[in-house]
Amino acid sequence: MGHKTSPRRPKAVLVRSDAILDPEKFVCVRDAVAEIVGVEDRGLVPGAKRAGGWPRVRKAHLAKEPTCAFCGATEHVEVHHVLPFHIFPDRELDPDNLITLCRAPHDCHGREGHLGGDFRRLFNPAVKEIASLYRMLVRAARSLADLAKREQRTGRKRIRSR
Repeated sequence: MGHKTSPRRPKAVLVRSDAILDPEKFVCVRDAVAEIVGVEDRGLVPGAKRAGGWPRVRKAHLAKEPTCAFCGATEHVEVHHVLPFHIFPDRELDPDNLITLCRAPHDCHGREGHLGGDFRRLFNPAVKEIASLYRMLVRAARSLADLAKREQRTGRKRIRSR
């Protein structure tokens, strides 16, 4: 008698967005990335033993990037692996795989680095790119606010040319 297998159900949604209406189309990020890059589950779990060089790499990264890449916080920051080292142990000490994110006050680590979900299964492989876009939008918003304040003080509006 053959063994019946049930269809594979997603364990987590790949990305967090209001635009995604059907989570059935997405699979667990860990499984999807492992499948894409051709790595099998090595049985590694979060909290797996760190490489001996990790303290040195962590310290060097924090010296280079001491603030949260999203909100700019300087306290309660930690070095986050873009691709988790328990899935990609060869990337644990790769400086290009690291980003500084805060735990508090905004929890950018959990919200952006792990898409607000299960730390063991969800990660955001585009976290660096999203942080860069976010900072650019914040700068643009601040520039517009400064311009509006200047116009309010002077009582005149800038004339736009077409």
